[in-house]
Amino acid sequence: MSTAGRASQPVGIVRVPKASKVQPSYPLPGFRQSFTAPLLPPGGAVTAAKQGREKGAERYLTVREVADLLQVSTATIYDAVKRGGLAHVRVSNSIRIPASALP
Repeated sequence: MSTAGRASQPVGIVRVPKASKVQPSYPLPGFRQSFTAPLLPPGGAVTAAKQGREKGAERYLTVREVADLLQVSTATIYDAVKRGGLAHVRVSNSIRIPASALP
């Protein structure tokens, strides 16, 4: 068993004769429209955030914020959510309660 490594293979340049039947490649034409999805509305993110506040966009509160506002424990809020007595939205593992759902 030999422990010596193999030598690299020689590198050469391949030349194609001019009379070859190789089809040339053509450049791609430019695209006139963008195929990407817009990430921000026209005017930018700051304008969109301002518009949301001006139009009365819903504010969602955490369980702790709702508990503080209602002066109850967080366990009471979790219980109300579990019983279906409080409208809520799940965002991943957290619960958010719309401000309009509070009494």
